[in-house]
Amino acid sequence: MKAMMLPVIIVSLVFLTLSACTANKPVEQPDQAPAAPAQTPVQTESNDVIHVRNVVNTRQVQLQNLYRRQAAVTPMQGTLQIKLFITDQGVVQNSDIIVDSGMLNTEFVTAVKQEVATWRFLIREPLIYTFKVQFKKA
Repeated sequence: MKAMMLPVIIVSLVFLTLSACTANKPVEQPDQAPAAPAQTPVQTESNDVIHVRNVVNTRQVQLQNLYRRQAAVTPMQGTLQIKLFITDQGVVQNSDIIVDSGMLNTEFVTAVKQEVATWRFLIREPLIYTFKVQFKKA
């Protein structure tokens, strides 16, 4: 009889151990509302900024062509920081152009200023947009 009691005691101890382990786990309540799905990130840039960035990215080819023509005559390389002051009509009213690094001659910087003055944008509000362009030997 003692031999039969031993397996019953072992099974009881295992059952108690398992019950104790699962007792600390949280139980989902059926009346609770399900967790809300993760929120999608909100767009932080305006459509005007996105439009200007896209136009600037496509028009940088014009600046690179200016660079190639000028660098063929006078070797130079560097980076320009260009700040465009754009009106609500999409016209570049003014621009600040700074040689950020390297050596770029004044004629080239003037040509870039004249080129960006011709750019037009489809925006609703005045905007100041700053970007950098790197010019290097091919």
